[in-house]
Amino acid sequence: TRMKAGFVKMRRDLEDEYPGGSPALHVDLTITYLQNAGGAKAILGGLGFMVVRAKFSDDGGKAVSDALLVGESEAMRVGEDELADAVIKALRDYLKEYKKD
Repeated sequence: TRMKAGFVKMRRDLEDEYPGGSPALHVDLTITYLQNAGGAKAILGGLGFMVVRAKFSDDGGKAVSDALLVGESEAMRVGEDELADAVIKALRDYLKEYKKD
């Protein structure tokens, strides 16, 4: 699906900043809510957004963190690709708070 393709793109985009190695942080994403604001909704002031639950675990599978990430767009034509990009930004912002250089 288009949504799956968006998350594959997200993974590729993040691999440049987080190339892997040990210790590793594993992220499991689950879409919990999706609202597109295309067409009439956008004209009437609708907002497209996606809420994603992110579960973070270490190499041993131990839970490290659990977060709800929100990606949103006020674009006139909002699709899954735009919302996946917005979630990428939300995940990137979340990870920056905890990244060790």
